[in-house]
Amino acid sequence: RRDKMGIVTPEKLWIKNIIGRNKECLTAADENVFDRRALGDCLEKSVHSSSAVGENLWRPLNYQMWKNI
Repeated sequence: RRDKMGIVTPEKLWIKNIIGRNKECLTAADENVFDRRALGDCLEKSVHSSSAVGENLWRPLNYQMWKNI
C-alpha cells in the first residue's frame, strides 16, 4: 500500500530547531571545508522558509559539532 506510512516523525521540525539553537556553530564553520557564504545563505533560507532547506545544513552542523568536541 502506498498510503501506509507507519510512524511519521517530525524530522523537518527537529532539524530546524537544532539548527536554530546552533547558528553560531554554523557561522564559525571550518572555512577549509565549507563555503561560509553558502552556509550563511542556506541558514538564512532555513530560518525564513517552511521547506526542507534545513536538511542541507545537517551535515555541516554535525561535522562542526564533532570537530568542536
